[in-house]
Amino acid sequence: MTRVALFALTVLLASAAVRAADAPEAVFAGTARIGTDTRQATFRFGCSSNRGPNLTGVLGVELEIPRAAELMPAFDVIPFEGPDAEAGALTHLEASGGTAKARDDFTASGWYPVADSGTSFAWGVNASRRAAKEMRKLAPVLRPLTGGGGRLVWRQGNAAKGGPPLIATLAFGPVETERLKAAIGACLPGG
Repeated sequence: MTRVALFALTVLLASAAVRAADAPEAVFAGTARIGTDTRQATFRFGCSSNRGPNLTGVLGVELEIPRAAELMPAFDVIPFEGPDAEAGALTHLEASGGTAKARDDFTASGWYPVADSGTSFAWGVNASRRAAKEMRKLAPVLRPLTGGGGRLVWRQGNAAKGGPPLIATLAFGPVETERLKAAIGACLPGG
């Protein structure tokens, strides 16, 4: 198994850990755009517990786009799918809230959610609470969203050279900010 495939498999397993029974999750509706196509997008945030040697906590954010096949040929999701995906660090997250702003690039893993018979496609960016380097990269990007009046822009680069990116946005009001804090606050060191 290649290093990239091993990383992608780890991210997929981490995504499952974020959705564990004891993990609070906050789900929000946002908007995604590619070219002239605009549609609703679903954002999920989660933080699973870090209890014991066999249960590693994970901080994660996911983006789900409905009717993914309709994006082709402008944006092919296949290069992002599965543990063998090698699309690279094409995910750019930019967050703002309160007086803080943060941004960084990530390698997202992708999958077809089972719940909708594979018509949607989802990307996930996750960080294990036991992997300090990953957490030091993701937590600071998500932290501004808990400062009130938050906004997240997820720019998913196209695997096809020169292809248009998919840009998804999510805005937070006071109620959404509190829901997000409850879901991911335990995974934001020093927060």
